[in-house]
Amino acid sequence: MTADEVISAVAEYPEGYAAVRSRFASARERILQEAAFRPTLERLHSDAHLYMPSDFKHLTYSLYRVFDETGSRSEFQTEYYHRRHALAFWQLRVFLGIEDSIRALEDTLWLIADEYSWSLPNHYGGIAHPDYPPRHYVDLLAAETAFAFAEADALVGDSLAAPLRQRLREEVEQRVFSSYLTRRFSWDEEDNNWAAVCSGSVLMAAMYYLETPEALAPFFRRGIPDIARYLASFGADGICTEGLLCWNYGFGYFCAFADLLLVRSGYKADWFSLPKVKAIASFQNRAMLANGLAVNFSDSSIASCNAGLTSYLYRRYGLPAPQLPIGAPGQYGLGRFAPALRRLVWTDWDCLQNPSPPPCGTWHYPDAGWSIFRRAGFALAAKIGHNGEIHNHNDIGNFIFAVGEEAIFCDLGKGRFDARYFLPEYTDNYIHLSSRGHSVPIIGGRLQGRGAAFRGRCMQADTDTLTYELAEAYPCEGLQSFQRQFCLTAEGFRLTDTFLFAETAVPVEERFITKHMPQVLPDGTVKGGPVSLSHNTTHSPEIEAFTDDSATAVYAIIYRFPAQKALSLCFRFCIETPPVPPEKLPLAK
Repeated sequence: MTADEVISAVAEYPEGYAAVRSRFASARERILQEAAFRPTLERLHSDAHLYMPSDFKHLTYSLYRVFDETGSRSEFQTEYYHRRHALAFWQLRVFLGIEDSIRALEDTLWLIADEYSWSLPNHYGGIAHPDYPPRHYVDLLAAETAFAFAEADALVGDSLAAPLRQRLREEVEQRVFSSYLTRRFSWDEEDNNWAAVCSGSVLMAAMYYLETPEALAPFFRRGIPDIARYLASFGADGICTEGLLCWNYGFGYFCAFADLLLVRSGYKADWFSLPKVKAIASFQNRAMLANGLAVNFSDSSIASCNAGLTSYLYRRYGLPAPQLPIGAPGQYGLGRFAPALRRLVWTDWDCLQNPSPPPCGTWHYPDAGWSIFRRAGFALAAKIGHNGEIHNHNDIGNFIFAVGEEAIFCDLGKGRFDARYFLPEYTDNYIHLSSRGHSVPIIGGRLQGRGAAFRGRCMQADTDTLTYELAEAYPCEGLQSFQRQFCLTAEGFRLTDTFLFAETAVPVEERFITKHMPQVLPDGTVKGGPVSLSHNTTHSPEIEAFTDDSATAVYAIIYRFPAQKALSLCFRFCIETPPVPPEKLPLAK
């Protein structure tokens, strides 16, 4: 869908401006009356003492400088996000008509309007030597703040003091609208969820604030290519290689934008009719390994289900809710008003009360380089791709092995972000990013390289067997071939690694990552949780213990093999059937 097509659709429906500004008026009574929302309403009543504007700390120059001086984000962001939590909290209270809320909302809005910059120091390069003028840099948070101001004006503006409403609009116009139309930013060159969140938020703010198609036209011409670029960043399979956490965030904002545009255009500009969008919408269901467990490759976590977004996709496409924990509808913990509001107004409890368990079968997603095998009682996910992905981890050939509803051999997922986290030269300093923190080998003392040139190739992918060629993932001279094969069995899977070196013999170190404390038995078998790991050699493994960024204990099961010119290793991952308690045994006849 082009910018001109969107502009034309909006121009044909002059009633769209009023329709957008009254978008959620009818939802309020349903939220107040349905019993399922009572926990959220009780929380909105009881938590007021946590978000009093009089208790906010100042965003001092010293706080801004912490990132420049130490690389740490948390000191500044703790207070910054607390203000956004409060903004979402008070806007929801006013929207729902809860008494004694308006003055706190006004004070919160005023304090945020006073901030030196709505962007984060780590996004504009730090306050000492910024890459962009901080006050006018449009990042995720600046765009979201502009949108929150505009939606507040539309939904509860009549309750706000007129001078405050005027100031909020002026701040949005000066900080965000003007910069957005006249500048380019680093995210304009990147294919990730920033395009959806930044441009989606600005375009939604514009749709709330600007009445005429003529006023909106330059925003659509600037932003629609960004929305299209966000969609193009996905392959035809719709897999989000950034993981479910980023999908919830980026695709959630895309859906908020596309939904608002539908109303603004009289349902003529319909992004949801595109096959690519439906494929992306299906990602949440495709990424499930088991009830309550999703694939968490890359900087992701095993996120909860966004009740509002899941319900919206159920109504739009008939996609059932997956069996993930349901985030409380209306929760404001992320400090983002758009998702918090839509968790309320979009939630469909009929959808959420009938979650769909992930079916058994095999799925290969060649665009993303993911394969998922789901069997009764266990699941296996493996990936290739390349090491230049957004939120990349050096993990070509990595896998997750889940038994029941727990990942026994796991991916550590998202680490703690700081100034160096995203710099390629520091990848191996972070266990979450480095090959050392993934179930992949170290070859000739070399870890996998970072960048799109370091990649894998799928050689075979069928119902029960998956074979990768992974030599290109390693900067190891003389490595002619490294093939990793997964073969599904009734009780788990076999992993076979075959190495071939050109001239010089090279040592190999195999590593398998688990959060279950392993026990090495006398015969060399390793037991961890409900899984036993055995191998076809006489080598006894070593156990390396460390902690991830959440201070959780993690273990690497390590097998070291001396230098050889050719090597074939077979490992068996088997689920051990627990003994049947005597009282459960059948009676002898």
